[in-house]
Amino acid sequence: MANDEASLVKRIAGLNEELASLEKSEQQALAELGRTLLFVADEMELDDNQRKSLSAAQEAYDACGNMRARIAEAKFALEELEQAKRQGPRVCPKCHAEILPGDVFCTGCGTKVSDLEFPAEAAGACPQCKSPVEPDMKFCPKCGTSLCANS
Repeated sequence: MANDEASLVKRIAGLNEELASLEKSEQQALAELGRTLLFVADEMELDDNQRKSLSAAQEAYDACGNMRARIAEAKFALEELEQAKRQGPRVCPKCHAEILPGDVFCTGCGTKVSDLEFPAEAAGACPQCKSPVEPDMKFCPKCGTSLCANS
């Protein structure tokens, strides 16, 4: 379980780094857009260089849009990971294997995670057999392992 949390923390840190990098790239693209547009604004008649500058400005604008979309995706993924960290691990309702945040398929049975239905009220998983357990359970119904912290 400690390795899973360390893995989750590592994935969150990686997404934070990616997010910072994307935001920096967006700022660089915006700066390039501004420099290009200032060049064009100096003269109203468009010569070949200005047309090239406008084309470069369009590319920079498109790059900014792409960066904003990637930033939004990274922020969404980061929020999902942070929420998963707060909630703890999920357990596959079919095979009881632990499913980590970001997993697309269950590592135990290969079922696509988006196709699985997770019980909303489950407290977590048995530390022994990984079966779903409820908050008020003292013993795992599958293997009998004590679920009390002081046992």
